[in-house]
Amino acid sequence: MIRVRLAGVLAMAALAAACTPDPKEQAARSIADGSAQKAVQQVLDPQRQCAPVLTGIEPLEVPLRQSGFDSVRALVAAGLLVRSPLTSNVGAVRFTPSPEAAKWFHETKAHDGLPAQLSLCYARRQVTRVWQAQGDALALQYAYRLVDAPDWTRHGDMVTAFPFLARALSEELIADERVPWRDGKWNVPPATTAARIPGIDVEGFFACPSGDETPSEDCR
Repeated sequence: MIRVRLAGVLAMAALAAACTPDPKEQAARSIADGSAQKAVQQVLDPQRQCAPVLTGIEPLEVPLRQSGFDSVRALVAAGLLVRSPLTSNVGAVRFTPSPEAAKWFHETKAHDGLPAQLSLCYARRQVTRVWQAQGDALALQYAYRLVDAPDWTRHGDMVTAFPFLARALSEELIADERVPWRDGKWNVPPATTAARIPGIDVEGFFACPSGDETPSEDCR
């Protein structure tokens, strides 16, 4: 009797194992049938592509000399920033988002008393293709284009002052984030990393487009 019961248990275990989907096969099928791309896009749709503006922290203050840089003047000319009379630093100029452009800015609250971070959002990600990550059958990578850019991204001064803009908005880009397959689905992480733009080192609306914290006159 014991042998019969044991045989039954083993048979049921074998049947359960046979019915359990193979995660690698599930992941591969999802990539092939397009559901993986839809899953990634669904998570990215509510998000925006944002990059640091000026110092990247609030309040936005730059030395008086930098306030005349082409990059800073472009942000003002495009209607994104306005000069503020308030500043606690001698020799510094403070800028604030204009009321009309406030919707394009994103504030990230800091912890432990650190100042909040401020970014300027200029597009969203539209997934163009996905594929299995090299060496990992349970992860995928994706390529995308930046779409729905506002009119100010085409402002002549902005295009000239920030070389990354034209490239970012015209080329297919590859995300650094790998998307893992867990528990029968793709666990898409937020698009928190900067856009990796070929030939461009820095994605940001800094006083100096190269991202130097103490820019020289070459950044004008």
